[in-house]
Amino acid sequence: MAQHKDFGLIGAGRNLQLGKQGPKFEGNADSGAITISNAGGSLVVMKGANASSAEDFVTKAQLDSIGGSIISDGFSLQLGNIASSGDNSWTDGAVQTITNTTSVAESIDQINEALENVRNDTFVKTVDFTVDNDTGGAPLTSTLTINVTGNANQYEIDWGDGTSNTTTSDSTPTHTYSNNALSPFDVIVVARNTSGSGTGSSASESKTDFITLYTANPQADFDFYAAASGGSPVTYVDDGTALYFENTSTGIGAATIQYTIDWGDSEADSTITNDSFPGGTVGSRLAHTFTTSTEQEQSYTVELSIDSHSTADPAVIPETTTAIIKVYDTHTPEVSLDDNSGINEEATSGHVVTFTNNTENTIGSYATYGIQYRYNWGALHLQ
Repeated sequence: MAQHKDFGLIGAGRNLQLGKQGPKFEGNADSGAITISNAGGSLVVMKGANASSAEDFVTKAQLDSIGGSIISDGFSLQLGNIASSGDNSWTDGAVQTITNTTSVAESIDQINEALENVRNDTFVKTVDFTVDNDTGGAPLTSTLTINVTGNANQYEIDWGDGTSNTTTSDSTPTHTYSNNALSPFDVIVVARNTSGSGTGSSASESKTDFITLYTANPQADFDFYAAASGGSPVTYVDDGTALYFENTSTGIGAATIQYTIDWGDSEADSTITNDSFPGGTVGSRLAHTFTTSTEQEQSYTVELSIDSHSTADPAVIPETTTAIIKVYDTHTPEVSLDDNSGINEEATSGHVVTFTNNTENTIGSYATYGIQYRYNWGALHLQ
């Protein structure tokens, strides 16, 4: 008769067999293990669906799918997030380069190198720096003060402006910034011990937008001329005559600019909103007639102010300068006398007349030629 491998429940005690020749379930009360084997005693293959909950058995397919992510050595195993357990920091000790993603093997290597630098007195833990001038107009000279924890004997500075790095043993290096095209500048300092090697022999610090450079500081300046073009600067003018203001300020460049001219008299200030307008450095001269004052000489203090400058250091704006203009007027002489008639006889020592000069008293106050009075006493006398 043909053998049939029909499945069913037979047996008793610790064994359970599915059919006469089916797989046998055998329990071991001592070990708590269950063995599933065939009639010959070898283990059988069990099949099932992929696990979907925490209590389910997983299939070979599921194990195969994660096999590539199983870490087999210390170079692949990362340290993990220290914030989840530990003291929340990898850098509160000697080595400053360990992070959550550093491998176990690499961490051990870094610690080993750092210990060797400590043993040789070539260890450099951290570096920091400050600067005396971090903002200003070109040229700007800045001096760093470098502070190191450890035994550094060399510093390399990347100033951030495209010039060559500075390598020095001076912990207070100086650099002059002259081109603001890349401003603000990032500065990087590397401190090292040249006798050391590997982790712990150097440290670096980078500061973003550390130096801000503007264009050269503007300097307000101007002159007055007697004509709209040509000639030499003047400092005085006759009352009622126009003078011509020429803006000779420097450091303006292509900036957006605004000037104000306070003429110092009763006339309204002049505001210049474009450097190419009259009164700007590339504009024409600006005419002005100072307030007239009959029979008096005047001195006016003129002020030029650079009110705004789009590329200059805001700390130097506004920038102002002043100059004095002297305005001369025509004066009418005035004289009085105590007597205007009498007998002029030699026997009576003549007729004495006292003259009093009542001319306006500021005459000649600002004149470079001083003051002088000339009296004509008549046909016979001149003084």
